[in-house]
Amino acid sequence: ALDALKNLTESPAGEKEFDTPEDFRLRFLPRTAYRTLLDPKAFLVLGRKGTGKSALFKILTDAKVTKALASQLGLDSQLIEKTRWEVGFVSGPGFPEADHFQIALKTIDGDPDRLSNVWRALTAFRLSLAFKEPIPELTVLADCFTKLGDEATQKSVRTWLEQLNQRLERQDRFCCVSYDDLDTGMTRDSKKRGVLVSALVE
Repeated sequence: ALDALKNLTESPAGEKEFDTPEDFRLRFLPRTAYRTLLDPKAFLVLGRKGTGKSALFKILTDAKVTKALASQLGLDSQLIEKTRWEVGFVSGPGFPEADHFQIALKTIDGDPDRLSNVWRALTAFRLSLAFKEPIPELTVLADCFTKLGDEATQKSVRTWLEQLNQRLERQDRFCCVSYDDLDTGMTRDSKKRGVLVSALVE
């Protein structure tokens, strides 16, 4: 069984099963339950390890695959056209590493709001790159962690996000930010991970 899976996915763990749009075309079976995934108001995708959460995450990072899935499921094509999905966090280049989060946990001085600042700044930083609208106070990824206590930076981040949100609302558009690898990309310590995920949800 493992050999058959490896031949199909090139990985016995199935982690590289959907690396390209062609992989989705050949190997992905759309289920009606996935309709809610493409709802801009969707908040959490829950499931045990190995149930396909990362595969669904990858769908949202490829506009062609997302549109094809929406069409297959009979969803409103206008809603899909109006929605833009961006990656807020995933393990890999251009995203924080576990060390970044360890530094953040050590420097919050018992103030959980500063952890919310981390996620807010990271979201703003990623969106500023996606929308090509720089935030002067966040020029590099490290700024999201080193400027946690800088009130001027935090105010600028909030203002930038509010302005982007207002503009999208005026245009009747959505931007959804997706997060993956929250179980492995931040820390293996379940208590610390719980604190970080709670801050993200907040």
